[in-house]
Amino acid sequence: MCLKPINNKAKNNKIKPTNSLIINIGGAQTNISIASYPSYKNKTKNLSNIKYFGIKSISSIEIGSQDFTDAFVSDCLKEFDKNILKQCLETPSALAKLRRSCKTAEKIFGENSHVEIKVNKLYGNNNLQMILNKSDYEKVCDNLYQNINLEIKKGIKAAKLSEINIDNILLIGNISRSDKIKNMLKTLFKHNRLLFNQLSNISDINNDFYSVIGGVIQAKNYLYEDNLNLNNEIENILSLNDISPISFGVETLNGMMEFVIEKGTSIPVQKNKYIKIRNDGEKNLEIRIYEGEDNNVSKNQLISAANINKGNFKSEKVGNNYIEILIQFEISSDLNLCVYVLDIKTKKRRFECLINIDIKKS
Repeated sequence: MCLKPINNKAKNNKIKPTNSLIINIGGAQTNISIASYPSYKNKTKNLSNIKYFGIKSISSIEIGSQDFTDAFVSDCLKEFDKNILKQCLETPSALAKLRRSCKTAEKIFGENSHVEIKVNKLYGNNNLQMILNKSDYEKVCDNLYQNINLEIKKGIKAAKLSEINIDNILLIGNISRSDKIKNMLKTLFKHNRLLFNQLSNISDINNDFYSVIGGVIQAKNYLYEDNLNLNNEIENILSLNDISPISFGVETLNGMMEFVIEKGTSIPVQKNKYIKIRNDGEKNLEIRIYEGEDNNVSKNQLISAANINKGNFKSEKVGNNYIEILIQFEISSDLNLCVYVLDIKTKKRRFECLINIDIKKS
């Protein structure tokens, strides 16, 4: 993509492209891109004037934060003998409980050299308690880091650049800002002194925030570029709202996923959903909460489950074989998911929060 001067005056300035490496490690994949924008001799103070960007390369690899957590979970399960290990692997609720603990531990690794994993009654009366050093965790995930490193090199090569041509790096996602990734980048860019120094003194600035701002500015430019009046007004009304990073729902009939809060929903949010379930005559009802985008729960991630007594709330009979219940999902502004069951007649909560989960992006 060709870079264009901003205005006629800019043509008189010396144009030197600035190349940015963007590393985005998401939940399921890692995206590597290199963007270029003009850097003029007389630098403009108004960054919004820079409207022309060049995308030199885009690539992706099917490695994301879920893979790091999977590797972590597998390593923790090695603490058990083969028989208990097999039983844990065949019990989704046990795996979900361990996965939650591992995700929490991964965040703690950002500020600590070791972390304690403690899960009471992981399976039956079997408890899990272990201390893991950051170096051990990095060793477990070493192949994932190496594959990401190779993808970065491929992206630079596809852009027809060398490491010395990269001027800055944007790290998106918590794993991309881990010490292991930073050290890996230091090794890769050891001959690029300016960038090496930038990586050595990198701050805790949340680049995710700035990537969102960039998207808002870009959308504003596209939508209002030809209408100066609207363009002036929109500067005063632009706002940023957090959104749900993934879809959340509940398992219903035949292992299907009933979505309650969909990915991209603005938060805080509270949504109710009528759920049709089989009337099996059992006294208790197990509510299984999943995250993911597939209609089949087997392809999504079980995050928690809770048992409730059917006699404690009003449900609606649907035919002879089914009943209908009313469930409520609530995500707070600090990304906390709570799940409630409502009385289908009064619409009031019949239980305290059944499930309380921190859904902050990894």
